[in-house]
Amino acid sequence: MQNLIIKLLKLVRRHVNIPIDPHNKPYFGPILAACQVDLSRQSIMQNLINEELRNAGPSYKILEIGSWAGQSTIIWATACKEVKKGMVFVIDHWQSSKNEPEIMKQAAKDNMIFSLFLYNIDVSGVKDYIVILKGSSDIIAEILKPETFDFIYIDGDHAYEYVKEDIEKYYPLIKKRGIVAGHDITLPGVLLAVAEFC
Repeated sequence: MQNLIIKLLKLVRRHVNIPIDPHNKPYFGPILAACQVDLSRQSIMQNLINEELRNAGPSYKILEIGSWAGQSTIIWATACKEVKKGMVFVIDHWQSSKNEPEIMKQAAKDNMIFSLFLYNIDVSGVKDYIVILKGSSDIIAEILKPETFDFIYIDGDHAYEYVKEDIEKYYPLIKKRGIVAGHDITLPGVLLAVAEFC
């Protein structure tokens, strides 16, 4: 797996003019659509989870639905590591869906994006704060217990029916006074599903 990631990063280095160190830095560039969180949102996400963890007990549980290359996963897990409490549970199948752009379909071939996810969490030094639940969110929802999580972040398939299903299935898993957040609210399917639920 490590060889696949190094080959991928060499390919990226050839085609994109950015400095990449394949031995100690995660990759969130344009190849494989690895960058999913823009910098302005990243600081908001960091501030939110830092504030939550500051006031939380030691067993704080974060659930992320949809991780792709792990950019948001690393934000949550880094915050847990800094305060030495909390865990991030990640649900993703690391496959493309019919609604995804072609670049994401290509990234999902041969487990490339999942390999990049594993590489990114490893070199970020946060893998001990992450539990991977590889599979489809609709199936995994059936095995999780109600009122288990303090924070749920929904960023799976962005088609209306899947966003609606994720909200309906995962809302019961949030603890009382917990937070449900998400990504890409400006996309029509996401916006409609959220508006209907609220």
